[in-house]
Amino acid sequence: ALPRRCRGVAPFSWAWSTLPLAAAYVCFFALLLARARPMPRLLLWLGTISYSLYLIHPLFVGGLQHWDDEWLAFALIVGGSLVVAPLTYRFVERPAQRYGRRLRARVAENG
Repeated sequence: ALPRRCRGVAPFSWAWSTLPLAAAYVCFFALLLARARPMPRLLLWLGTISYSLYLIHPLFVGGLQHWDDEWLAFALIVGGSLVVAPLTYRFVERPAQRYGRRLRARVAENG
């Protein structure tokens, strides 16, 4: 079932799909133009944990989407995701990357 605020609105309507896509293109081209400039540390950090954030945030959304206080739910989703994603990056993603590199080197050695 859709959240209360989405009832009566098609979830994949023109506005729901076009606006985020346009925003993504604007961000992409703005960052492309600024690629030679130093990036703020916050953006670098978000880029580092972005995959973990992508994987973790649906758990918070799923658990909190039916709360009556939407602003509190939003704050908990963002806050919880930003707390858990760096931990997931540190203790799951980075070790998996190291293991993958070792495995690739071993396979390349043994050809």
